[in-house]
Amino acid sequence: MSLRAAALTLVLLFARPLPSLGQASPPHLLINDTDVTQGVTPQIQDGVLLLPADLIARAFVASATWDQAAQTLTLTGAAGRVVRIVPGQTRALVEGTPWDLPVAPVLRDGAVWAPAVALLRALGAYVVDGDDGHTQIALAQVMNVTWRPDGAGLAVRVTATGPVRVAVHLLHLPERLVVDVAGAVSRLPSVPQDVGTAGVTRVRGGQFQVHPFITRIVFDLDHALKFAVASRPGEIALALGDAAAPPGAQVGPAPAPPAPAASPAATHPPVAVTAPRAPAPAAP
Repeated sequence: MSLRAAALTLVLLFARPLPSLGQASPPHLLINDTDVTQGVTPQIQDGVLLLPADLIARAFVASATWDQAAQTLTLTGAAGRVVRIVPGQTRALVEGTPWDLPVAPVLRDGAVWAPAVALLRALGAYVVDGDDGHTQIALAQVMNVTWRPDGAGLAVRVTATGPVRVAVHLLHLPERLVVDVAGAVSRLPSVPQDVGTAGVTRVRGGQFQVHPFITRIVFDLDHALKFAVASRPGEIALALGDAAAPPGAQVGPAPAPPAPAASPAATHPPVAVTAPRAPAPAAP
């Protein structure tokens, strides 16, 4: 090949357009197993995903109220946490405490578009990354377990920051009542707490698994007890022993013959998640 021909070949090679790297996959945000980015065109500002704030609120079972005079959107989470955002301002208020947003919310076509992940965290969600690299999953956090004597039984209240799914079952030898809260990150103390009443000796809880996320709460019993359970966004109510069943409760069957009971299968989220080393503290 002559020098002139070689030079012409190089010119033609470099003149060809570079191969396309392909468009980045669209972002996805799952809240309570629902992809809230479907049916709406997500907006990206400075690398931050923006979605309508009322859409985020509904999916995380929060309320949203717009104050036209103050130009302020107030969101109230399932556990009562109050978040206030103002279009054009990167400073929000969470329970009256300043909270910095990565970008300012925008008022567009009569709706407030807000940084989705930051708003969810302000409402008490814990957000993890999906294994596919473009999906994020918002989870409720289980914050507390309280109880009180109720007649001859025990009334228990479990609080969470958002929507949860619950399954309750008895295990035997030894006797235990197991409460599995699916789609939830545990914020419960790692040390068991003594109860010592109504046939319940102690309660313990923690992160049972992260694929999928399940918080497990275990009541150690001195004998098999009947139970009733009712749940709503942000709260699970349990009645053990002879306590009155909460309104709308599903009542557990009579104690089964002593035999280990298998844990029911948990509902898996649509995508796998990368487990964090330890859930970050709820903020603020």
